[in-house]
Amino acid sequence: MVGVDMPPLSRTMATVRSLAMATGPRALLPVAVVALTIAGVGCSLDSSDAATTPVESSTSMSASESSSEPASTASTTSTAAPITTVEPAPIDDVSKTEAGDCAISTRLALDVVSPGVECLERRLTALGLFTEPPDETFDAVTQVAVEAFQQQSGVIVDGIVGPQSAGALGVWVGGEELPPDPSTCAGLDRMVVVDRFYQRAWTCQDGAIVDEIPITSSWNQPDPGTYNVLEKDLEAASILSGEYSEMTHFVVFAEGEYTGARVGFHSMPTYRSGAFVQALDTVGDLDARGASSGCIRLLPEDADMIWDFINVGDRVVVIT
Repeated sequence: MVGVDMPPLSRTMATVRSLAMATGPRALLPVAVVALTIAGVGCSLDSSDAATTPVESSTSMSASESSSEPASTASTTSTAAPITTVEPAPIDDVSKTEAGDCAISTRLALDVVSPGVECLERRLTALGLFTEPPDETFDAVTQVAVEAFQQQSGVIVDGIVGPQSAGALGVWVGGEELPPDPSTCAGLDRMVVVDRFYQRAWTCQDGAIVDEIPITSSWNQPDPGTYNVLEKDLEAASILSGEYSEMTHFVVFAEGEYTGARVGFHSMPTYRSGAFVQALDTVGDLDARGASSGCIRLLPEDADMIWDFINVGDRVVVIT
């Protein structure tokens, strides 16, 4: 029943459910799409309908695969310039270009400064993909060279160097999965960090990691950067592959270009039958990355935890 005292989203949800019972799912679709757009519920809109913009964007991700659901394209995403492989000039000191005497044990991405970056650039130079003097700064030129190598070697093209890319370069000495970085928690009393690369997130309080949880995200959004929680809705709904689904504990931290393109954390959606749209035991599985079109899917208990932990105005930091 739709009550006058219900919030707009709840009234819309109740209307959609009532129509579903009265008309059946196929007759519901046009009405549901309009109703949900008015209510501002997103995560499954076409790429022309949405974009996410961080408060402070550190980089834009490129992906070698698109998600199984329509994916929205982030407004900060830029297309890398065409890659031209240049034959490196003769080098007197081979140790300055070959990476045989160095190794990488931490993830490297845009704006990182570390000795591992110099090791990376030396290896890319030896392969003819990097033509500037190697240094310890991972800049845009480094990212272009990394993406060129990833494309050539058949690994995920995302401009980030971790176990797969550094392993393909023959310089990875870290484990298969890096532990969460405590330094990501610095600076604020309470925040949530999202690591799409490893399909996980963690909560931070007083500069320390509190809980690590598995997630399922899209391939190419939300963009790395810093966001603020915009709003929280206990109930929300969407249309996934033409089927109506509902979710709970929706914590919105990114807003699309058009109404209805909200992106945030939420519980694993369920169809009208009550079945989950994705098997719960695959949440956090790297093979399931891309199953979501943009939002961060959580296990029901983790969605409840995030809902209680973070408030409107708090920070969400997407690091990959």
